[in-house]
Amino acid sequence: EMGRVSQTENYLFVVVTGIPNPVPTASVPWVSHIYKYNLQNYTVVDKGQLPTEGPCFPTCEPGNGQERALGWTVSPLDNSGNLNIIHGNTAPVFLSSNALDDNACLWNDVTGTYWSCRIHVDIHYITFSPDGKTVWVGSDGGVFRGDINNLLSSWQEMDNGLSVATIHNISITDQNAEIATSGQYDNGSNIYTKTGDIWNPQHVLNGDGFQTIIDYTDPNTMFFSSQYGGIMRISNGNLYNAGNGLNQYNTHWHTYYIMNSTDPNTLYVSGNGFRRTTNQGSAWQLWSNFSGVTDQATWRIATSPINSDYLYVSWIGDQSQQQRIYKSITGGGTNSSNWVNVSGWVDNDGLPIKKWINSIAVDYEDPDI
Repeated sequence: EMGRVSQTENYLFVVVTGIPNPVPTASVPWVSHIYKYNLQNYTVVDKGQLPTEGPCFPTCEPGNGQERALGWTVSPLDNSGNLNIIHGNTAPVFLSSNALDDNACLWNDVTGTYWSCRIHVDIHYITFSPDGKTVWVGSDGGVFRGDINNLLSSWQEMDNGLSVATIHNISITDQNAEIATSGQYDNGSNIYTKTGDIWNPQHVLNGDGFQTIIDYTDPNTMFFSSQYGGIMRISNGNLYNAGNGLNQYNTHWHTYYIMNSTDPNTLYVSGNGFRRTTNQGSAWQLWSNFSGVTDQATWRIATSPINSDYLYVSWIGDQSQQQRIYKSITGGGTNSSNWVNVSGWVDNDGLPIKKWINSIAVDYEDPDI
């Protein structure tokens, strides 16, 4: 797959992402290379793979993949006739000054490590000023500007007044129309309270903000989530851990959980097994036993609005098999008889559909639909 393209007077640069054969690692199958195309003699040079980055640099997080490869650009020609290539998704951000030769890019760290970088990481777009002296970066945390000659310490935040975020989830409640909550990618979670016509935000949780839930019987009780089972509960202004026992080994990076439709103390979370709590997250227990599959890996969850004994859970185990939805009419449980496979979808050619199931909705009036 071809990513962004950058062009100078005589050259075209492109990052191409794909999965080689054999796959280099199971966890990071994508490989992204940058290529230089000479517009005069029509030759192509592989300038090498994008560099490694991330919180455990230099041993993890290659700058690869469809989204990881977007944060790069090529500068205008400088006074010496040279080009700079800059790349970064998370930190460090790297600079290569040998764009015009036919050798692989030599990358230099120009921002410091993930933890010391002066810009908000998870970069999605980079561009140069027309004179090539200033670098502009757009990331999850805003807009930043840096001097090409001193990127380690010259970064300035340039987004004062931009109240923007990538919002994953918004929750409201019938109990109080002047309260709302939200989770936003890489910018935590917020509570909003309304005064007149103004919504006032209160930041309550850091990290990646995912699902938020407001107790439908008590609007002063709210749940917020971050990565790998990080669930917090706020009750009457007090903060409690509602993810006891949840971690990166039994939940997903994107913590996906829902509240029981008739008992607000009961919640369910997906991951390496379907789990349940009956005490607002003080303790969680495995609550699935799906038959006919190799593991208990789950993704999306839904329950009937009128009968909470009806549960639907998507199974996302072996990607070579057809993805499934398991249904329970007994409120779930660890006996395989509690769960029935209700999937069986095929595509237009009659072949099993193997893609992940990303959403489940249950009819408001009929829990079997």
